[in-house]
Amino acid sequence: MKLNSLFISILTFLITQIGNSQNASCFEIESILVNACAQVSGNEGQNEMVRFTVGPSALNTSSMNVTWATTSNAWVGVCQDSITASFVTQLNATITNGCGLLLEPSGGVLPENAKVILVSGYTGFDVSSYSFANLTDTLYIIFHCSSSTGGNFANSGTGSRTFSMSFGSGDACTDAVSYSLPSLNNSDGASVNFTPSGTAIYVNYGCTLFPNYDPSWTVPSPLCSGAAIIDLNTLITGTIGGTWSGPGVTGNAFSPAGLSGNQSITYTLTPPCGSAFSQTQSISVIDTDTENPAAIIGDSIICSGSSTILQASEGASYSWNTGEITSAIEVSPDTNSTYSVLVIDTNGCSSSASLNLTITPNPSVSFL
Repeated sequence: MKLNSLFISILTFLITQIGNSQNASCFEIESILVNACAQVSGNEGQNEMVRFTVGPSALNTSSMNVTWATTSNAWVGVCQDSITASFVTQLNATITNGCGLLLEPSGGVLPENAKVILVSGYTGFDVSSYSFANLTDTLYIIFHCSSSTGGNFANSGTGSRTFSMSFGSGDACTDAVSYSLPSLNNSDGASVNFTPSGTAIYVNYGCTLFPNYDPSWTVPSPLCSGAAIIDLNTLITGTIGGTWSGPGVTGNAFSPAGLSGNQSITYTLTPPCGSAFSQTQSISVIDTDTENPAAIIGDSIICSGSSTILQASEGASYSWNTGEITSAIEVSPDTNSTYSVLVIDTNGCSSSASLNLTITPNPSVSFL
C-alpha cells in the first residue's frame, strides 16, 4: 500500500538530503508507500515500502525492530541472500540515467547518513511493478524477511495509524510517524511523506518511482511590506527539498519587509548528478507607506467647547481609538487628546496615523 508514495518520498527525501546530510537523531522516517503497486493481486504485504535516513552514526539491521501500522503483523527481521541480490540486480538494470545505484548493506551495516528503503516483503516482491529509471542517488535497500501477503498499512477507513521503528534496545534510537486514513488517496501509489517534525503530507504519484524533478510552486497573493514572514516551502506543488533564492529570502523564509514591487524568487532542485531544475516567479510586495499612507486631516487646535471633524483616507476599512469604524469622526474633547486610526486598504495592507488635539481656552471678556 505504500510503494509509490514512498518512492516519490524517496525522491523528495533524496533531494532534501543533498543539502542536509546530517541528521540530529539516529535515524528519521521520511516516507511510507501505503498503497503498493504489485502486479499480483492480494500481495500487498510483500510490496509496501518505507524510506528512512540514518543519522550521524552507522546502524545495523540485526538490531532493527518494526511495529507495523497493522499491529497484528509481526516483524521477523531482515533477509539478505541470493534472492534479495537478484531483486537488486534487476532493479539496478532499470536505472537509465547512469548515476543512480541500489545497494544492499555489507554485513547488515547501514552507513552514517545512508538513505534506505525498507521493502515490506521478501518472497513475493514484484520487481516488474516498479521502475527506478530516474534514480539519481545511491540508496540502500533492505527486505523484510516475510512471506505474508496481508498489508502492513491500512489505506482506507477512519481514524489514524502509527508506524514505528527502532534500533537496539530501549527508546534511545526510535522514531514513529502517524497518518490519517481519510486523508489518503486510496489508489495505487498512495503515499505519505513526513516532515522532520512528523507532519504528514499526502501524495499520490501513481506507480512510477522517482519521477522527474518538478520545481513547480504557487505564487502567493500580493503581500504587504509589513506582513509576517512566510514559509516558501508551503507553496511547493512539485518536488520538495530544494533551495530558494531571491530578494528577502533566507533559507526557506521570505520576508517582505523593506521590499516593494515584483520580487523574482527562484526555487531550485539539484540532483546528485545531471542538470539542476528551477522555476523563477514573481512575488508582489505592496509598499504600505506608498499604497496606504494613513493620515488624519483636521484641526490640531480648537477652542474649548468646539468640535472638529477628523478625516482619514485611502482605506477599505477604518478603526479609530474612539471605537468608530468610519473614515471621518467628529470630536469635541474637553482636554488635550490624542486620536489614532488604523487604515486597511483593499489589499489587506494596513498603516496607522495619530493626531494630538490641543484645546485652547476661550478668551475672557469683561465690561467696565
